[in-house]
Amino acid sequence: MASVGPSVPPHSSAGHCPYLGSVNARDEPDLPVEYPSFENRCLAAGPGESILLTDQATFCLSGGHRYCPRFRRAAPAEATGVAGEPFAPAGDDLADPLADADLFPDPEAEPEGRPWTWLGAALIFAVSLLCGGAFAAYVGWQLVNSNLLAGELFRLPSEPGRVDTLASGPVQALPQIYLVVTATGEPPANPAASPLPPVPPTLGQGGNVPGDPGPAFPPAVTPTPTLDPALAAPTGSPTPLVDVQLPVPTRRPTPIVVIAFDTPTPGDLPSPTPSPTATPVLGPPVVHFAPEETELPPGKCTYVTWDVENVRAVYYENLGVDGHGRKEECIKDRDGHYNLMVVFPDGSSRVYTATVRLLPPTPTPTDTPTFTPEPQLTPTWTPTVPTATPTPVIRYGVALAVDDGTRHTCDTGSACQIGVLVTNTGDTMDNLVALLMRPGPWPSRFCRLDGVCAGDRLVLVNVGPGNTAYIHFVVDVPADAGTQTVTFELRAESEGSQGSAVTEVQAVEISTQP
Repeated sequence: MASVGPSVPPHSSAGHCPYLGSVNARDEPDLPVEYPSFENRCLAAGPGESILLTDQATFCLSGGHRYCPRFRRAAPAEATGVAGEPFAPAGDDLADPLADADLFPDPEAEPEGRPWTWLGAALIFAVSLLCGGAFAAYVGWQLVNSNLLAGELFRLPSEPGRVDTLASGPVQALPQIYLVVTATGEPPANPAASPLPPVPPTLGQGGNVPGDPGPAFPPAVTPTPTLDPALAAPTGSPTPLVDVQLPVPTRRPTPIVVIAFDTPTPGDLPSPTPSPTATPVLGPPVVHFAPEETELPPGKCTYVTWDVENVRAVYYENLGVDGHGRKEECIKDRDGHYNLMVVFPDGSSRVYTATVRLLPPTPTPTDTPTFTPEPQLTPTWTPTVPTATPTPVIRYGVALAVDDGTRHTCDTGSACQIGVLVTNTGDTMDNLVALLMRPGPWPSRFCRLDGVCAGDRLVLVNVGPGNTAYIHFVVDVPADAGTQTVTFELRAESEGSQGSAVTEVQAVEISTQP
C-alpha cells in the first residue's frame, strides 16, 4: 500500500491541512472531501488515519490545521511559522499573531510546569484559609465583647429599692394620697386597768427617688375603747396581732364623663314639604318586527328590522338592543326563526317571532337519452335428471355357538378355556360383539387368538358375511372350588344393526373336580 511521508504532503491548499486526503480503491492517497466526512484521512503519519468529524471541522478543513498536534509533529517548521517550507504561505508569521501561541497543546506530550501549578494553587488556598480564619476570629471577638458590654448595661440592680433608668426630661410629681387603717382589738375577757398604748406608725420607708427619706405619714389615731370596769386588768404589755401600719394607696375614683348634646325636639324642626314627582305619561306600545324578505334561496341574506316605542326594554336574540334597528341574517339549508322580546311598562314581556322560509331551488329538467337494449336470446340448458340409485337393503345377522357343547369339566386351580364360535350371517361386513350376560362367581374373560382379552365385552372387527370368528371364553377356577357346577350366560350381537340383530343366550355349565 502506498503511503506519503510527513515531509511530502499529498497536496497543498491554503484553506485546509495539506496532509488531509482520502484513500482510493487502490489504497493510494487521493484528494480529500471538502466537508467533514468519514472518507477523509490524516496522511501526516504515513498510512491514512481516521479523523473525527469534529476534528475535521476544527483543524483539518480550516486555517487552524497549523495548531493540530498531528500537523505539528509532521511539520514542526510549519507549526512554528518558519518561512521557506513549500507548504507555508509567505508572510504567515506577520499575518497571524497567534501562530506561535500554543492554543491547542498536545495531550500526549509531557506536561511542563505542572508541579509548580499545583504548588501555587495550594499556596493560594492556604493563604485564603488563613485570612478567612483571622477575619472570622476578629468578628467573633467583637461580637463577644459587644455581648458582654450589653450585659453590663442592662444588668438588673443588685440593691433593693434602686433602679437605674435612662435620663429623661423632668417628670411632674403627683400628689400622693395614703390611707392609714388602724385596727381596734376586741375587748379582752379580763378588762385592763389602763387603756392600751397606741401602736406608733412605721415610718422611714424609702421612696422611689434615691435620697428621699420617704413621705411623712400623718399620725395614726387609735380610738380608746370603753372597757368594763368589772373586768380584770390584763397582765403585762399586750402585743399587737397584726401590723397594719403599712401605706395603702387610695384607689382613685373612675371619672364619669357626661357629654351633653343639644337635641332639638320634633316641634322645633320645620317639616319638609315633598316636591311632586313628575310621572312620565307613555303612549300605547308600538311593536313592528318583520324581515324584509320572507323567502330566500339557500345562501342568501336579508335584513330583519324592528321598530319599538313606549316600552321598557327590547331584546333581539337575548341581546339588549335599541328600539329601532335591524340585523342581517342569512339562511343555508333550513328556515330561519328570529325572536324579539319586548318588556312593557307594566313589567310583562312578550316574544315576537319572524320567520324567513327557505326557497328550494327549482331543478331544470335535462333531456337524458335513454338506451333500449335489444333482447339477446340465450339458449337455456335443461339438466338431465339423474336416475335414482336404489338403496340396497342390508341385512344384518349373527350366530353364536359353543365348541364341544355347553357342558364342560375343568380342574380346580386352573384356567379353563372354552371355544366360542361367532358367525356373521348378514349380507355385509360387520363388527360382531361377544357379551357376558350373566357372570359367575369365578373370574372370567373373552380372549382372541392373538392374545387380546376383554372382561365382559369383546368386539370382533370387520367380520365378512358368512365368516366365523373363533375366540376363547376363559374361566379361572380357584383351587378351593371343590366339586360344584357354575353357569355362565353368553350372547352375541351385530354392531352395525345397532343392537337389533342379537343371538339367544347360551348357558355354559362348568363342573369342577378336585
